[in-house]
Amino acid sequence: MAFASVDVEGLALLIARLEGAASSLQGVCADLTGRANALDVPVRELRKVEHIATWVDGQLPGLRRRLDLARVADTALPIALRGGVVTIVEPVLDARQAEAVGRGLAAELVAIDSTGEQAAVRLRALLARLEGHVGDPDVMSGFYAELGTACTERLAYVVAEMAPGLEAREEWSGRGERDLQVLGRGFAAALHDTDPPAGFAATVAAFGRAPADHDVAWGRLALLQHGTIPTRHLVAFTRANALDALVEDLSTDVRGDVLDGRPAAVGLPHDRMELAFNALATDPDAARLAISAGPGTGVMVERVHAYNARFGVRVDQAFGAALAAGAGVGEDPARHAAATRFAFDAITATARLDGTMWFAREHYAAIATAWAPEMLAGATAEACRVPESTRSRPEGWEDIPGVQPRFYLSLEDTRGFLATFGHTDELSAPFDRAVGELYYGLMANAVRLDATAGNGEQMGRVASRFGSLAGAQYLAQHQVRSEMDAQAQATRDRLGTATGLVLDQVAGPGGLIGTVLWEAGQFGVNQGLDAFVEGDVDASHTGGLEAQAVRVGLLQDAVIAQILVANDSRHAETLPAALRSPTGGLIDPVEIAYSPALEAQFTMWITSTNGSSGEVDTYDVVGQTSDRFLGGFGRVKILFGEP
Repeated sequence: MAFASVDVEGLALLIARLEGAASSLQGVCADLTGRANALDVPVRELRKVEHIATWVDGQLPGLRRRLDLARVADTALPIALRGGVVTIVEPVLDARQAEAVGRGLAAELVAIDSTGEQAAVRLRALLARLEGHVGDPDVMSGFYAELGTACTERLAYVVAEMAPGLEAREEWSGRGERDLQVLGRGFAAALHDTDPPAGFAATVAAFGRAPADHDVAWGRLALLQHGTIPTRHLVAFTRANALDALVEDLSTDVRGDVLDGRPAAVGLPHDRMELAFNALATDPDAARLAISAGPGTGVMVERVHAYNARFGVRVDQAFGAALAAGAGVGEDPARHAAATRFAFDAITATARLDGTMWFAREHYAAIATAWAPEMLAGATAEACRVPESTRSRPEGWEDIPGVQPRFYLSLEDTRGFLATFGHTDELSAPFDRAVGELYYGLMANAVRLDATAGNGEQMGRVASRFGSLAGAQYLAQHQVRSEMDAQAQATRDRLGTATGLVLDQVAGPGGLIGTVLWEAGQFGVNQGLDAFVEGDVDASHTGGLEAQAVRVGLLQDAVIAQILVANDSRHAETLPAALRSPTGGLIDPVEIAYSPALEAQFTMWITSTNGSSGEVDTYDVVGQTSDRFLGGFGRVKILFGEP
């Protein structure tokens, strides 16, 4: 046994060129041979050229076999690593030999006609041999062609029924789940066979039709849980065996659950919808195509929500994962056209639901994180705000400097979607981090634009939009959180800022490491804020909240000042040495908030720039920017009728 490294794209290109060259050379030889014969000219030397073309043609089947093996090996890699070099095992059987191996293994499996420990031992031995071929599409298509459709549909049940016998041996504990993985990976490989046997083609066709028996649907979907299923098959199989049953009228039971212990024996859920969405979550293209088919993504979101509520199942985690995959979460690049359309439909439909699918919340947060610029645009509370969500640039829209939204959400849809994951700080943290980085980057860009223009227009505009987003998230969290105590809520409302912290270190401009402060409506009870409450402050809860309010206001001003100093050198001219970082910018704002001495230095420096004869007034810019932020926050509260 030896190993060969194969460049998948390179080999595919080589085969295409050899096919073209061999065909062209054979055509030229045939033409020249005809002419030579007509002129009674010997063609002995020409036969040597024909031999070259014939030899190349004879090499192509072996090369195609290796390409098929390499492509299956490639699908086993993470998406970001595909399309490179993979390893295959040499020597390689030809396609007919490989198919015969698969058929032989299938015949042995069919011969196991009982259950219990003895049958389980035979099954275990056979699957151990089969595992060595799960990356070979010709072996596996021969295996499933020999099994036939009915046996293939029941494979998951066979393994589950054998599981007690497997468990009888300690070294085989948990083998049921692992054996189904072998069969699933093999089924996926078979689907990559470019010229499958007729028997397997019939099985593929059957899997794409709705079965009369729900148990059959579960058995089919169980085979899709492992390996990389080609997108077209994954869409067809999940629609036919699950999603198409999610009709508007759910008065009849469409679950198709397998309610005995067999699913657990192979590590799978009972619900076929959950199986379908779990499979779709592994393929962003398939998720988009399957969920958006028929009435569309919005209707599917509504029907899954109704299904989840109607039958008390837990399909929401799997559905959330499929939605996130379709919305581009984890893709590179994520913000492409297909993901944009899907994300828009998923966000707007989910935002309008009555209630949240509880176990989908982390996935909703991931979607919002991937589309943070669009959430920022959607939170606009100014005159240009969008009355109805749209994928087209609305008339009268005012751009946010540095942001080019792919779609435009209404303020209501923005708040609605933020509420789907606003129940805890932990759920909101990924979104807060993304918005924190966006805040830092856009504010830095605005500072540079204003320095060139000689005004503060862009900083004010950006601050206002972030204030609106802070207000929308604050109201969304207030809507869904029940743990806010009365004192904390009263302090939030009285301050009108509802500011919070995300103390995550991110790279700032010029290599500066700054603490991003995101005003996310989490003021008062955040664990991050507790570190800034000193022991000499009133120990009561109210006193703690008041102390936090002071710290938050100081942090907000210090972050703005840090961005000013880093992006407009004029603001750094009077910066005291005690506040200057090694790179020449303002030190970390958290250090200022934590140290009374640094706080005093910072306050003295900012105040000293007010009305000075210098070129810039840092005090004035910081104050105006904070006011614009608070103004955006306040407008959102007013629009939603909040005091």
